[in-house]
Amino acid sequence: MNAAQDHPTIFPGSFSTPEFKNDVDLFTALTDIGTVIASLASEVDDTRIAVGGEAMQEASQVYTYVKAAAKTTPGLKPVAEQLGERFRQAKKKKKPDAPEE
Repeated sequence: MNAAQDHPTIFPGSFSTPEFKNDVDLFTALTDIGTVIASLASEVDDTRIAVGGEAMQEASQVYTYVKAAAKTTPGLKPVAEQLGERFRQAKKKKKPDAPEE
């Protein structure tokens, strides 16, 4: 940028130093905005992961209570079975594949 401003006579007439400066300034501003957005996105993701963990713990508690109540509460057994199936499917998805040799 400095070279273009300090030596404008070395550039052809088609080169616009003010337009170049505008582009550099815009690039700098967008870089700063991108940095802020990336930081915010990281914080949102961290919060999402933390809340997801809490929700999973609470869902596990719900399942435990429903299983216990299903033994004495009419009509609750199908709900307990459905929740149990969801937990089994979730565990299958979390298991890593066997490492390839």
